[in-house]
Amino acid sequence: MDNLLQHGIAVFKSGNKEEARKLFISFIKKNSQSERGWEWMYNVSLNNKERLYCLKQILHINPSNKKAKQLLHQ
Repeated sequence: MDNLLQHGIAVFKSGNKEEARKLFISFIKKNSQSERGWEWMYNVSLNNKERLYCLKQILHINPSNKKAKQLLHQ
């Protein structure tokens, strides 16, 4: 796993969602096909529009992602 993503996850778990969001955005810009990156980006999305976009990206990368499908249909 990329160090930037690992760092973002650690920052997220420490409670600093704003900083984690910046790190996940940087990671996604370099790794747009990272299903895991989009999953973490979903966790720091600011609104439903962003969450929906993340879910669509996850399903574009992996159409059989059950969790993303379930969240999309809620």
